[in-house]
Amino acid sequence: MIIPNAKENLFEYINASNPEYEDILECLEYEIHNRVYYYGAHFKNERESKGFLRRIRFFYKHLRLFFYILMSKNNLEKKFNGIRVLSATTVNYDEMLESEKLHVDRVPMFGRLGRPLNISFKVYIAFLKVDYRVNFYSFYDLVSSENVVFIRNFKKIFCDYIKLNNYQLLLVPEDLNFWHRLSIQAFEGLGIPSVCMAHGGTSMLYEGVADSKVSHLTVWGALQAQFHIENNYNPKKISITGHPKYLFEHKKLKFSLDNILVIAKSMAGVVLSKKKFIEDRGNSIMYLLMIEKALKDLGIVSVSFRPHPSESYAWYSKF
Repeated sequence: MIIPNAKENLFEYINASNPEYEDILECLEYEIHNRVYYYGAHFKNERESKGFLRRIRFFYKHLRLFFYILMSKNNLEKKFNGIRVLSATTVNYDEMLESEKLHVDRVPMFGRLGRPLNISFKVYIAFLKVDYRVNFYSFYDLVSSENVVFIRNFKKIFCDYIKLNNYQLLLVPEDLNFWHRLSIQAFEGLGIPSVCMAHGGTSMLYEGVADSKVSHLTVWGALQAQFHIENNYNPKKISITGHPKYLFEHKKLKFSLDNILVIAKSMAGVVLSKKKFIEDRGNSIMYLLMIEKALKDLGIVSVSFRPHPSESYAWYSKF
């Protein structure tokens, strides 16, 4: 094993120490950081004190997936013509593509009720075993040679699954998650393109790292596209789709203080930039107190508040 000098962060050190495992460690980057940085009561699902609840959520998710497979079992016997797509996207991208005469199946780890989940139970069990390791292995076991070899062997099963179903396109909402990165690697190894379909209105650029591993990237508007290009993204890889759900034009704009929504200054559980830092969660509260004062000065007595889905409303309410 190579023992390098100190690196910019823990992941860089682990990666440099094990160059023969670089492909799988790259897939595990978010999970490695997750075990180090993702903690605190301000997160709804923080790792360090909710192991039992996390296991309940895990097995509930897989129970749902099991029923989705049962509901989709007839798909295994059907023959489909045209382009077949494997999708892990959010909102209604799947339905939009099907309106363009593409056949869309869901990635096994991101099943949805009523959406095709075209997978045998044997392959699904292989997915489940890897998913358990990714979710519950300790840091030490996660980066072990045994686990890397196990995941690499699974990737071969996944590639066979892609070839068996003749998938010709992969859709993901981002390229940070373990499953998205592994899927991108598998499709890329088979010479099949992947597309990141925007899942949010703001861009998470992280020094030009986020959403850079895919063949193509979609955004909702021209300003998002411009922002990516200014941060060294290849303009030839970017397409503007508009919002997938809200395809309308504002005929008349109105400004009022009748129905105010306050959005939290959300904190990142995992910072993907090379220089790591822990955000000051006190700043999130200070931000809201400043907004509260400004609104009260305007005579506003009631607003709606929405934290990021990853954040705990109960934690915010204490302040």
